[in-house]
Order: sequence, then structure tokens, then C-alpha cells
Amino acid sequence: MYNYRVAAVSAAAPSVVFGVALRGATWPQWSSIDSFALADDSAPAGPQIVGDVRFFRRGRRKFAQQIIAMTPDSRLDYSVIGDSRLRNHWATIELVQLARGGSTIIYWHATFAPRIPGTGWIWQTFLRRHMQSMVDGLAAYAAAEEKSSV
Repeated sequence: MYNYRVAAVSAAAPSVVFGVALRGATWPQWSSIDSFALADDSAPAGPQIVGDVRFFRRGRRKFAQQIIAMTPDSRLDYSVIGDSRLRNHWATIELVQLARGGSTIIYWHATFAPRIPGTGWIWQTFLRRHMQSMVDGLAAYAAAEEKSSV
């Protein structure tokens, strides 16, 4: 098994960061994701719940996430399903409120196994870089959302 762990600090409170991460419809606004849809075609703009399957597209590549567990305002666990390149891809977004103000440290980490033996280090390097961009985007978007709602 391989893993990656990235982190960023957002000026937003954990509740705001969690709300953004939970609403798949926001992902194309703060990440390299091009589009989002829910498996059951229910209200995609609202927050998802445990068991929901979220479909994302980036270029020609489509993949799905299933929300496995959550602790409101602090943790979101999901698995990536149907990815032909990786197996057993489990990820967690953890939020920790900083003592000063409402800022939040966002930790995004995952474990996975490559489908093709010997390519794990390549995927680990790529995913760490890509996911750092994702967590930075989440942090900035949540801060802007919180600021605009004040």
C-alpha cells in the first residue's frame, strides 16, 4: 500500500471548509475537476450524505467517490470506486481548528495500491502533487466563501 498526505491552512472556520468539501458541486470551482454529478440525480448543489456516490470528470477521465463516513465539521471519509488505475483507494479530509480565530488546518490523506505492480511510487508522487493543489484550492475557496457571507 502507498499513501500521500497533504495539508493547507484556511482562514475559514471548520464548518465552512466541511460544507464546501461535502458539496461536490463546488469542486469544479476550486479544483481541476471539470464536472460533478450524483449517482441518483438528486439535488447536486446541496451537501451529500454517507452512502452517496459522487461522479467527477477531469478531461476524459471519469471517476466516482462513495462517502463512507463523516463527523460534521471535522472529518470526511470516502473511497474512490471504479478507477482502473488504482485499487483500495481510501481518502480522508480532516479538519482541525486553530486556536487563533476560526482558521482551519486541512489534512487530506489517502492510501491506495497501484493496479500495475512497480508503479506505486509514480502514483504516489503524482497524487501528492495533485492533492496539494486540491487542498490549497479548498482552503482558498472556503476562506472566500466565508468572507463573502459576512
